[in-house]
Amino acid sequence: MSLFDSLARAKSNLRKVEVQRTLEDGSCIVEKRNADGNFVTVDEDAFPTISEDPTVLPLGSGESSVSKRRQKKVDRARRLGFVVDLKPDLQCAHIAPGLYLGSQDVAADLQLLRSNGISHIVNAATGIRCFFEKNFKYHLIKILDDPSQDIKSSLMPALDFMRHAIESGGSVS
Repeated sequence: MSLFDSLARAKSNLRKVEVQRTLEDGSCIVEKRNADGNFVTVDEDAFPTISEDPTVLPLGSGESSVSKRRQKKVDRARRLGFVVDLKPDLQCAHIAPGLYLGSQDVAADLQLLRSNGISHIVNAATGIRCFFEKNFKYHLIKILDDPSQDIKSSLMPALDFMRHAIESGGSVS
């Protein structure tokens, strides 16, 4: 069998799929390939819901799940273009002496923060509260995780906050 025949056979075994693509403005489009192999937009408003997410177990399954209220929030966030990941990310990376990098899940885990000796936290997000204001010093940067956001104006104040924290014997996450 020639290479061309092998490729043609493999191509005929491929199944048709639709791809949901989230654009920078948060809107979602569904695309599929046409007969020419080019992507075309499908005219439908099919957004996945949290119940279609394989990482989320249905309520009453006996394992960890989310409430209906949380499901609605997650579904809305997806429609606005956010990637929703409900699995906690509790990795706290030691970058340099006194400097750690962690997710919002790390910032919400008091025991993990204390076990790493964190005293200062840079909260660079929108909609994520400073969980332990009585226990840590915070530097809040209200910014979206989006390529169109300008982080330059926030960079120097954050670096000054981190430098001061480390020079005073603290640790920053």
